[in-house]
Amino acid sequence: MSSAELASSVKTPCSSGHAPQRSLAIVGGGPRGLYCLESLARLARERASLPRLCITIFEPAPTLGAGTVYEPTQPHYLRMNFAAKHINAWPPMSSAADEVSDPARPSLLQWLATRNGTRTDRNATLPRAVVGDYLHDCYQRVARSLPANIALRIERVRVNSLRRRGMTWELTTDRQTVHRFDEVLLTVGHQGWRDDPDRIYPVTTQLSQQRVPPAATVVVRGFALTWIDATLSLTEGRGGRFYPRSAGFRYERSGAEPARIVPTSRSFRPLLAKPDDGKTLHLQTCHSIWRPARQWIDSLVKPKSGFDFMYSLWPIVLNAASQALEHLDAADDVEGWMHNWVSGPMSAAEAESQMRTSFAVAQGQLRPGPAWALGESWRQLYPSLVNRISHGGLAAESWPAFRLVARELERIAFGPPADNLGRILALIDAGIVDLSGTYSDSAEVRRLNAVIAAPDDSPKHSPIEQLLQQGVIHRIPGGQGIDVDRCGRPLDRDGRPIDGLAILGRPTEDCILGNDTLSRTLHQHPERWATSVARRLLTSR
Repeated sequence: MSSAELASSVKTPCSSGHAPQRSLAIVGGGPRGLYCLESLARLARERASLPRLCITIFEPAPTLGAGTVYEPTQPHYLRMNFAAKHINAWPPMSSAADEVSDPARPSLLQWLATRNGTRTDRNATLPRAVVGDYLHDCYQRVARSLPANIALRIERVRVNSLRRRGMTWELTTDRQTVHRFDEVLLTVGHQGWRDDPDRIYPVTTQLSQQRVPPAATVVVRGFALTWIDATLSLTEGRGGRFYPRSAGFRYERSGAEPARIVPTSRSFRPLLAKPDDGKTLHLQTCHSIWRPARQWIDSLVKPKSGFDFMYSLWPIVLNAASQALEHLDAADDVEGWMHNWVSGPMSAAEAESQMRTSFAVAQGQLRPGPAWALGESWRQLYPSLVNRISHGGLAAESWPAFRLVARELERIAFGPPADNLGRILALIDAGIVDLSGTYSDSAEVRRLNAVIAAPDDSPKHSPIEQLLQQGVIHRIPGGQGIDVDRCGRPLDRDGRPIDGLAILGRPTEDCILGNDTLSRTLHQHPERWATSVARRLLTSR
């Protein structure tokens, strides 16, 4: 059953003669929109006294729940950098670590076991298309089980403008249709790259042989995950083959590849491989370190003006990393290593050496060192850091230092799965990926932009940018993200939440830390938003 058919088959469609008492728009039908819809539907099921509500989802992408990032039709060589065991579209229903499985609310691993009849490696990093299929199935489950007091519509259009009209909000779409709603939720995700002619996605059209001919020199702006996607699309995506060997992969050319793929970056500091929990040496011996460090962060008393990151929080991360190395009987200086890492742009040889070392550590071929310790400390303490830093946890003057550290730890802690970095190393060995950064400007050069837009880089005519220009919303002091409360309600200049409007996802980054995740446990904003909607519905009857 298609999404449109499913939406029209709910118990009380919006177009029926029984007009809903309240209306709500969700602008963006990707994972965040799905999580919010699920939270509100669950709450409405528990509270039969809620007024009737018509929900309209505005999403031009073809697959609800998946959005553009997890579109199921994308090639399978575009993979997650998040292990399968961590992906569950449903919130935990208790504090128990191993709660009883509910077949109606399957995790990704449970869903795959039911669909395929076989178990999937918990630590596997799966194709994003497979995760998109799972997310769409979860959307269908939510839509099929909507309570009687919720009706659902789908509008396959893009929202171009949003403004307040009295007690309601007025949306205008790219088809010039106008809609008014009592409540609007914006979950628009990554937007800044969508209209760039040199963008990477969708790879099947943007990186086709017509646009990027075989034997061309491809110069890519960016040296992170999107660059890896582009590189694999131009090689494996054109029929090249990777063959496993004892220390990584060997690449066999198809003949349709570019002559060279040249990444460019101001720092040229590379992404490091994310360790495989099942392979990294001595990983289990460090588990006793992380809980006390998290408790230390959780117990800190926040100053009225917010934490000084370098004084209060960063030393805890460094201390935990140092303890991890001590557990491994390693005498490396973590702080000194980090100082050297950020001391200036890397040479091509140094960047390649760091990549190869991290791959060997991630595969269990080399003993972990300072890079692994820092990355693991950041990964393990990240939920506590998210909790303490989000919603004004940092002093305004501390943001530049935090942003510098966080940018580097993204490279060190949240890089590609080891297999993908191994493929990049094989392409270096094959002479296709060229880290020299040099090229001649000629007709054979094709330029690509693999830099994802910052949270404050919204399209000029987007609803977010319009609301900023209207002075309705504003950015967090010292940060880039929209200032919202713990329910996702934007705050006005006096710190009061704006009725009827909510923003969640990447546009709030800094105010809410760590938005680029599928986790239902890192943030509780969908549940809090649903509660705030229910409260407003009940008080405005």
